[in-house]
Amino acid sequence: RKYKKRVAELEAAAAQIENTEISQKAQALFLFLYFVHDPKNFIFYLL
Repeated sequence: RKYKKRVAELEAAAAQIENTEISQKAQALFLFLYFVHDPKNFIFYLL
């Protein structure tokens, strides 16, 4: 039950955040994971 309550709290908090902010964070996370998966991609990204 604690888990479900926590999920509900997180969903409520996420609903208060603007979609643009969510997409920006998601994109940053995607790029981070992309570079961690293959570090040379980061070098090409900087060039």
